Amino acid sequence: MTTHLEKQLEKITVKEGVAPRPGIGNLGQKVNLRANHLKISKFPNLKLYLYNYNVTSSSGRTIGKKVRWKVFEEIKKQKKFGKSLPIFNWNDMIYSSTKLFLEQDEFELPLPPSEPAGKITTFKIKIKFKEEFSLQHIKDFMESKQAWNKNVQTCMNALNAYLNYKVRTNYVSLGRGIYASNNNRVILSGGAELRQGHCQSLRVGWNDLTVNVDVCSGIFCPPGNVVDIAAGILNRRKDDLRRGIDDRDRRMLAKALKTLRIRVLHRGDNKRSIYSIDDLSKDSADNIKFRDEEERETSVTQFFAKKYGMRLAFGSLPCIKVSKNCFPLEVCEILPDQPFKGDITDNGRADMIKFTCVKPRERFQSIRDAIHNVFRYGQDENLRSINMGVDTEMIVVEGRVLPPVSISFNKDRGQQNQKVDTGRWNFVSQVIQDGKKLTNWSILALSGDHQNAIAQFGRQLTETLNKKGMNIVNQPAVVIFNQHGDIKRGLTQAAERARMNKDEPVQLVLVVMRERSRLYSDIKRIAETELSIRTQCVLNKNIRKPKGFEQFCVNVGLKINAKLGGRNYSLSTGQIDFVSSVPTMIFGADVYHSGVHEQHMPSIASVCASMDAAATIYSGRYSMNKEPRNETIEELDLMVIDLLKAFRAKNGRLPQRILFYRDGVSEGQFRKVMEVEVDMLRKAFKGGYGDNPPKLTFIIVQKRHHTRFEPTNQRDSDRGNCRPGTVVDTGIVVKQEFDFFLQSHASLLGTGRPTHYRVLVDDNKFKADDFQSLTNKLCYLNARCTSSISIVTPAYYAHLICNRARHYTVWQGESSSEGSATCASVSKPLTNLMYFL
Repeated sequence: MTTHLEKQLEKITVKEGVAPRPGIGNLGQKVNLRANHLKISKFPNLKLYLYNYNVTSSSGRTIGKKVRWKVFEEIKKQKKFGKSLPIFNWNDMIYSSTKLFLEQDEFELPLPPSEPAGKITTFKIKIKFKEEFSLQHIKDFMESKQAWNKNVQTCMNALNAYLNYKVRTNYVSLGRGIYASNNNRVILSGGAELRQGHCQSLRVGWNDLTVNVDVCSGIFCPPGNVVDIAAGILNRRKDDLRRGIDDRDRRMLAKALKTLRIRVLHRGDNKRSIYSIDDLSKDSADNIKFRDEEERETSVTQFFAKKYGMRLAFGSLPCIKVSKNCFPLEVCEILPDQPFKGDITDNGRADMIKFTCVKPRERFQSIRDAIHNVFRYGQDENLRSINMGVDTEMIVVEGRVLPPVSISFNKDRGQQNQKVDTGRWNFVSQVIQDGKKLTNWSILALSGDHQNAIAQFGRQLTETLNKKGMNIVNQPAVVIFNQHGDIKRGLTQAAERARMNKDEPVQLVLVVMRERSRLYSDIKRIAETELSIRTQCVLNKNIRKPKGFEQFCVNVGLKINAKLGGRNYSLSTGQIDFVSSVPTMIFGADVYHSGVHEQHMPSIASVCASMDAAATIYSGRYSMNKEPRNETIEELDLMVIDLLKAFRAKNGRLPQRILFYRDGVSEGQFRKVMEVEVDMLRKAFKGGYGDNPPKLTFIIVQKRHHTRFEPTNQRDSDRGNCRPGTVVDTGIVVKQEFDFFLQSHASLLGTGRPTHYRVLVDDNKFKADDFQSLTNKLCYLNARCTSSISIVTPAYYAHLICNRARHYTVWQGESSSEGSATCASVSKPLTNLMYFL
């Protein structure tokens, strides 16, 4: 029987590369879920007008977004738009529901000063009509009459601008977040201020447009005296700063403070007092010398004592540099509502998790409060101007909980298959399926612990892992080494001591560390790219805990066994017949971009692929993208060809089917990924397959979204969250595309985030149930733990490889504008092993 949806899809030609929905899934127990989406109750007027908006200073200098917004608001205030109510998209465009009738499209506008002593600034404005467009494109897309294209994207951009303009004008915004309350904030370890806010965006649903509203967090620099802020950033007591700081701390502080706006406190109201920080001086206020008004050489400290009668308490600290001026830190205060630009410490990240980790009930209540108290759609004159209405009740969608997954352990030891319906399984009574022999290994202690304590840990680890199915022949040799010494020499010594059987290579060096720091990067880079050694790092605090020590040893053993080429467990026979019945490779791919403050660092791309019929053994490759922050994988074809060769060497033939899970792609990049990466894959197959390429299914894996679910009935929940295996493929997904949300993991803390899977190519012609079930099962094969994870294992492994390659990357140069990065290659003996776990 042909469904209404299938009839609709027959009427259109779906754009090349986007797989049409293969029906709707029926597998699993049905549940009702509340989604944090609101329906658009009144579709807006169909016609909008777009204008280019350009603002420059009288000197021709380009102006920032915030000033462009102020200029735009001043234009509205002076009624230059007449009765029209246009909005600004916070970039370089203006939208309007009626055509603007300006007296002239180029004019000058004076802007009042932001402080009493400031000057009036004149700006040059250019507003030029660009195009008229119709929102019918969105309707046609929702009704499956046309595919997603730039016209649909233009419409969505415009409506998102209308949706967010008023709240961005009324409240503090950072990125897409709106921060309306001063109450939900906390100071993190390392000095940053974390605030809870809310964000919203327009989405296309099954038959409707929806507004996705969610909780978000923003990291700000706390306002206050710069010395107080510096103490927090450097994790020092304020009084300790009287002695000054070293150059490392100065650079760390400068990174966090650059470009922030400050107010100087030592001047009267009749002089300019607000500045933007350029840098910190290398010398302290006591040591910076210059000639005063009487041409006498003086220091900044002496000048402030003479000129302002101020005795500096922190003269040993550097000064804030602003153009040609230098201001002591203690006479400056940071203005509120500015983003934090420094590094977040490990303790700071732990604080973030505690603050942001809330259960679904609390999260959804916070969203309701924001809907009624912050966004207030019914009171938004911009939405009224385009006749757009928003229903303030969250929608309810139908979901399904997929059947339990069955895990297989060591059958030679009489192990029974274990059904898992909670997302976690108990390994206490289980034995590793394929435990490897470990002969040549040692422990390198960099933690300062006594040799006897480390040796005792080695004996306990050996005993535990032998019980769990590994074959550890020898007790490890112990090498005590200074963590501040030459780490390569320490690893070399540990490797030499590990070779108890001289006829075999070193298998493992287990490294005990005091804390995870830069030392970790050096260990991984030197061991895996220079010395061909697999390493396993542990923190010494974990080897001292009597409670949970056996479980800790098991967790370490799972990683070690997988690094040695063993299989910890697998899915039971018949669980993934699609993979086991025909030679199949499952790929995962990811691209890592450096942080906002490390724009000069290159992007790292990685690809990994399964090498066995159980989809448990993987090999990985990585490469550096040459184009900065390029989202596509530039050497994808070369890495895929290399992995196909590895598969053929191991299995004696090439795969006939390929599943390719691509992580880290935003919606705006879908078309580019299709045009570049899928084409590269097709070409890569040509060399080995000729005219009979493997059947490819190409899937985008999206974790960075704001859709959350809450069961409407608590009996269907797992401690308030969705149960593992919950899938949603109607209601809030796109009708004409093959996509679904899957929450495959158990959420022990906070609110679970489902993963959004979008199938772009499907030569294998999956049914919805089959592909959803297979994807869910692939989340149970992470060798590092005894639980399902939130994304498919190959995509997770690709992420691990990217992170590992970061440790191999070294920047050579004194500044971000000069120099280059090099990324070392992993040693050949480790290339096809799971060293990255």
